[in-house]
Amino acid sequence: MLTALGVPFATLVPLFALAFAVLHLHLFFSMRPVWATYFTVCAAVSGFVLPYLLILVPGGVYYAIVLHLMWYVGSGALFGAIERAIGAK
Repeated sequence: MLTALGVPFATLVPLFALAFAVLHLHLFFSMRPVWATYFTVCAAVSGFVLPYLLILVPGGVYYAIVLHLMWYVGSGALFGAIERAIGAK
């Protein structure tokens, strides 16, 4: 929609990344800074990927949903591994 209004794609992508990062800044008030940083950086990186998926890939919204779910599963595995490593000490 924004590209149809004349917003250049090269401008749209960093705006998505910035918006995603800003929307995750509240996490710094509710969790440890290391985890808030993890989520905020990952959100910013996904903000660079999402516009390409939505605009340039047919059915990209489905790929975005699958990637998002895979990211949560991977994050859960990472957090579980860290917890086990900390608990083993």
